[in-house]
Amino acid sequence: LIDPRTNGWLLMDRLEYSLGVILMYWLILVLIRRFMKNREPFELRYFLIFYNFAQVCLSFYVFVEVS
Repeated sequence: LIDPRTNGWLLMDRLEYSLGVILMYWLILVLIRRFMKNREPFELRYFLIFYNFAQVCLSFYVFVEVS
């Protein structure tokens, strides 16, 4: 059941680690849904403007370095 290509990878040595990560992810999703049930959505407009600007800058940097 173990893929030899993943030997030495973080949290991939045993099946229990992978299942634990999946369980923690599911638990976080359940808790976030419960927390946000009766709340207004977050306002992410300014964060997304900054994020998109950063993506453009990083893409330009990669383009300049590769060419």
